[in-house]
Amino acid sequence: MRLPWKTGRRIGTVTCVVLVAERQNECVKQQKTRRKEKTKVTQRMLNCVSNYERGSLWKRWVKTEEHRNALPRDIYRHLVAFDITELDVEIRKDIHRTFPQHTVFRDAKYAQDALFNVLKAYALYNPDVGYCQGMSFIAGMLVLYMNEEDAFFTMVGVMEKNDAKRLFLPQMPLLVRYCSVLDDYVRRKMRKLYRHLRTQDIDTAIIATQWFLTMFTYSFTLDAAALLWDVILARDGNFVVPIAIVILKLLEVGAD
Repeated sequence: MRLPWKTGRRIGTVTCVVLVAERQNECVKQQKTRRKEKTKVTQRMLNCVSNYERGSLWKRWVKTEEHRNALPRDIYRHLVAFDITELDVEIRKDIHRTFPQHTVFRDAKYAQDALFNVLKAYALYNPDVGYCQGMSFIAGMLVLYMNEEDAFFTMVGVMEKNDAKRLFLPQMPLLVRYCSVLDDYVRRKMRKLYRHLRTQDIDTAIIATQWFLTMFTYSFTLDAAALLWDVILARDGNFVVPIAIVILKLLEVGAD
């Protein structure tokens, strides 16, 4: 068995459309019991959100305006204005590594500056988390779909949703939890894949850590990652690990 992820290729939009369909089928019973309004939002998302409306919907789903209104006025401007050389240097190192093939970040200084400002502001806003590698891809995804200040408040919302900020706390407790749940599922339900990984001395955490820390933006095309974000942000439950499970199932089938 040779798994496609070992080749290092990115996972594309077609795969993720299949993934979204899989999640839809698994959640049919749950959807029937939800309020009518939420069912409409979920169905709209599953029918493929357009790039034009995606930023607005993400902001709605993570309650960007509620976070903005709960914080002091002009907090973003004040956070960006802080002069902390050590933090600035740490973030700057990763700016050019974030979506290096994307023309917006490769060629446009305004996008790089916006990404830097969002990351710096969030690190100062939440000093318990600070700045960690992986966060630049999450912030970068937001900068692609909305203006700089909105990206900051949406970043706050994304990190609060399902307590995602715990991915980046010291000892990374949520990452440890995600990897443990995923490994347990693969061991119990995907025995062929589990045995293959063990013979290659590969742990599921090696595969999934990058997925979790970048919210699927690093190993996937941006169009595909956007589809996955639609699933993660639109729903009330935590779909990060279930998405990783479905991806592994698709890769396992493709490797047979």
